[in-house]
Amino acid sequence: MIKPRKSKGKAADWLTEKDLRDAKPGEKVYRIADAATPEMKIRVQPTGRKLFEIRYGPNQSKSYVLGRWPGMTLETARAECQRILVEIRDHGAPLSVVEERKALEEVAAEQDAAQAAEAAAAKETADRKAGRLIVTLGDLITHKLEDHLTINQKAGKGNVGRLRAKWAELLDRPLTSITAAEVEDEATKRLKAGIKNGTVNRDVGVLKSAMARAVKLDIIPSHPLGKIKPKSERLTGVVRYLGSDEADPDEEKRLRAALAARDQAAIEARRRTVVANRDQHAGLELIPDDGFADHLTPMTLLALNTGCRRGELTSLVWADISFARKVLTVRAGYAKSDKARHIDLNSEAIDVLTRWKKQKPAGKLFEVHSIKKAWAALLADAKITDFRFHDCRHDFASRLVQAGVDLNMVRELLGHSDMKMTLRYAHLAPRNTAAAVAKLVRTAAV
Repeated sequence: MIKPRKSKGKAADWLTEKDLRDAKPGEKVYRIADAATPEMKIRVQPTGRKLFEIRYGPNQSKSYVLGRWPGMTLETARAECQRILVEIRDHGAPLSVVEERKALEEVAAEQDAAQAAEAAAAKETADRKAGRLIVTLGDLITHKLEDHLTINQKAGKGNVGRLRAKWAELLDRPLTSITAAEVEDEATKRLKAGIKNGTVNRDVGVLKSAMARAVKLDIIPSHPLGKIKPKSERLTGVVRYLGSDEADPDEEKRLRAALAARDQAAIEARRRTVVANRDQHAGLELIPDDGFADHLTPMTLLALNTGCRRGELTSLVWADISFARKVLTVRAGYAKSDKARHIDLNSEAIDVLTRWKKQKPAGKLFEVHSIKKAWAALLADAKITDFRFHDCRHDFASRLVQAGVDLNMVRELLGHSDMKMTLRYAHLAPRNTAAAVAKLVRTAAV
């Protein structure tokens, strides 16, 4: 409510300090107009407070307080009112109100942005955990590769481990930021450190396969490592097999003798233990006179007669052995080439398997994860150096080639998918080149 001045005349309509002193509070707020500055009102509150106020905006719906009387005098309030009116005319509101509104809007915008970023981050985290969002190499391995490789590749679990171990520095990197140049540089660094070509090629190969999978799933648009070529394997042409050193042709004889001595020692030790009949050895059975100390002899002899890899041998179950047809089957599930192959068993292989089945009649043929220590001790007893268990496979292939077996047949028996691998043994085949060049001499003589 606005109380007008009762007295007439221009000067009489102007408020004075006395008017302000005499204004008494009522039950409700009321306002007193000032003819000198019509836009300014004096708001008198029930508490007795008296404020200089400007009403502005549509239908004077907005209020701006200039100050409180008597802290602000009437004369000062009129001058301040004129200044604020100019700001309202130019900016639609007093500048302090405009700036405060702007500051509040900025704070609100920052809060909205922070909340939006927090929500986006939470959603991204949830999507990544659920496998809906693949950004980094680590995301790809966890959500798209681990199960796929484990189910579809016999070496899938190992490849997942290789990815995480060999490329640990890339796990938190976005897939799109991984470049061929840095992978090539890392491969070169490893080669300089003495790591073998084959190992480096396998490390790079699993990473390339991971990226190819990401392209196939439309996670990245193109393969960034597609142009990287395997480092060439500089094969020496020398294949290690028993007796490959012409100065030491008796290696096979010493290896077999060491195996036999090892088995005989175990048979005699078991006999003494059983005869002693101690309580802690109750139920212990004798090893047959034609039996084996453990898995080492049958594994070694089978490798020498079939060319199977160690991993293939340790995966065999008795259902893979057909004594009637004299055939060993390497199933696709544990063949390196992912293709099953059938290997005919010679008389020694059949004899070894028949004897071993008496001691190990069910389950896997060889329940073992590692033969490293046993193999090293065996080679020491046989006085053989630089001969790995895998070289039993080379020995098998070398003896076949030396016996005149066709290289393609050797390739099938070994399970090579590429003839280039089998050609490593070609130089061992019987050769008629001496007779061929001798003809040149006879021709020249004629």
